[in-house]
Formats: sequence, structure tokens, C-alpha cells
Amino acid sequence: VRAAEEFILGHLETALRVTDIAAAVGISVPTLNRAFRKCHGMGPKAFVKKRRLERVRSELQGAYPRETTVTAIAMKHGFWHLSQFAADYKRAFGEAPSETLRHS
Repeated sequence: VRAAEEFILGHLETALRVTDIAAAVGISVPTLNRAFRKCHGMGPKAFVKKRRLERVRSELQGAYPRETTVTAIAMKHGFWHLSQFAADYKRAFGEAPSETLRHS
């Protein structure tokens, strides 16, 4: 799992598929899924999304609202479906991404 985590964190800005992660660490997709569920309580796909959301939040917290937008930051981190992104963000952090940016 550690090798997969390192691969994921090093490639968060790219389109990551579970098959790519498994191949990078030399294990099967089912083995990768079981290992992530055992260690993190979630599969690798959810782990990737969580890490990307955390990066977006960090960037929003350090941004200047007049110099950037939530859309620009979300898209930079691989979120293309903005309504789904906003719902996932609010579920993860209890506030809309625009609120995080506004309070930065």
C-alpha cells in the first residue's frame, strides 16, 4: 500500500486509473482494492479523490479571492464535473469551496 500511496501522491495531477496504480506497484487490481480497504477503509479511487480534495482545499485556503476562482483550482486538480466536485467538497469539509476561498 505504501508504494501505491507514493505513486498516487506523485501523480495526482494526472488522470489516474486503478489499473495504472496496480501496474505501477506490480499487483493485481483486486489485491490493490483489498489492501486499500484494509488500510484506509476505502478503495484506491476514493483515496485519490480524497487526496485531490485535500489539495484543492489547501490551495483555496492560501489563495486570494480576487486572483483566482474555485473553478480554476478545481480543474487544475482534475475535477471536471464541477457540480459533483462541489457536492464532494461540501461532504468532505462541511462548507462549499467558494466559502473556503472567501475566508482565505
